[in-house]
Amino acid sequence: MPVQISEENFVQFRYEPSYLKSVEDILTRSDPKLVNPDNSFNPGYSAINLDGGNVVRDKEKVMITARVFRENQNLELTREELREQLSHDLMAHVIMVPEHPSDEIDHAVGNVRFLDHDTVLINELKLEYKYWKDGIEKIREDYGFTFIEVPWFKPRYKKDSLSAIGIYINYLEVGNLIILPKFEIEGTRDQETFT
Repeated sequence: MPVQISEENFVQFRYEPSYLKSVEDILTRSDPKLVNPDNSFNPGYSAINLDGGNVVRDKEKVMITARVFRENQNLELTREELREQLSHDLMAHVIMVPEHPSDEIDHAVGNVRFLDHDTVLINELKLEYKYWKDGIEKIREDYGFTFIEVPWFKPRYKKDSLSAIGIYINYLEVGNLIILPKFEIEGTRDQETFT
């Protein structure tokens, strides 16, 4: 699906994530140039490979994990050129969130969410890697954000490496409605998160 960049405008990025490379995965992808018109979308198209789940937007800013650099090595752009192109395509200032190399998907939406222009929800830092804490602290310093930490947990028996089990910040927001995940498994922090 295209990424919404304003009330009327959308941009369609290439969707070729490194975590979906098997023949079966490739066969499940649809052609956006066929699907978008059927869904009344008329987006601009970008050569950048970017999964929409890796875009967390405020009005003038977006957060994207640094995974985007690895996903676009074939474009032969410097990191700064890629960042500038993303900023142009998304019509917003791009803030790079540290990558979680051990996270196969590494979507920004599983790590950070804008609550408002100056406030960002982040996963509770006590369970994070030091380099990630340092990187997110640099973002706080550079942009003056207030961070609100959201509980999360690592499931003891994660059956699927592409699972978001334990990540409450990966919620659905539609208008004024927020739908939080509920996990109800060992280690759950459901009640703590809902209150």
